[in-house]
Amino acid sequence: ARITSLIEKLKEKYPLDNLDNIWGALKEKSEEALVIKILNFNQTVIAATENNRPSLLCTYLYELCKLYNNFYAECSVAYAENNQIGTARLALSLCVKKVLKQGLELLGIPAPNRM
Repeated sequence: ARITSLIEKLKEKYPLDNLDNIWGALKEKSEEALVIKILNFNQTVIAATENNRPSLLCTYLYELCKLYNNFYAECSVAYAENNQIGTARLALSLCVKKVLKQGLELLGIPAPNRM
């Protein structure tokens, strides 16, 4: 819900329609940690399925939320140093939102858009 609100507030300031060549702007450790975690989503889903252990996916989603919370506290999206960084951070937030939504759906839990 926090990410949905952030995207709604900033989508005009940092348009998400052209994301070519923005990812290199992400240099902070918390940004890199999020990217790496997102890249591990498919492998986590496969492992959870093959081993019949949905708890692996639950743990992954919990860790992703903790990493996002660290990122949100350390890296300003609304007041980024420049538009490229702001757009990259907003796009990263959108990626986290999509992974969380898909992961929750796999567990049979609807993802709220508003709290």
